[in-house]
Amino acid sequence: MAEEKNEMIKEAKEEYEYLTGEEDLQRIAFLKRKFELDYNTGMEDAEERGIEKGEKANTIKIAKKMLEKKMDINLISEITGLSIKEIEKL
Repeated sequence: MAEEKNEMIKEAKEEYEYLTGEEDLQRIAFLKRKFELDYNTGMEDAEERGIEKGEKANTIKIAKKMLEKKMDINLISEITGLSIKEIEKL
């Protein structure tokens, strides 16, 4: 909690300096904030792509097991959402 408050105080101080500071300090503060926002967005996107990639790998693993059990390709496609071409490549 104390760390969060300190971080909030730090951000408030930076914002204050941005609003009252010289033009070059304002520009630096703006660019710093923009970098932080861009970085956080990029990290969130990367995490989402990683999750999607993991889900796809798991779906393929399940489809392979279904093929081993000699299940119908059309049924595998319907259950997993993979295309028939994707399944045939497995």
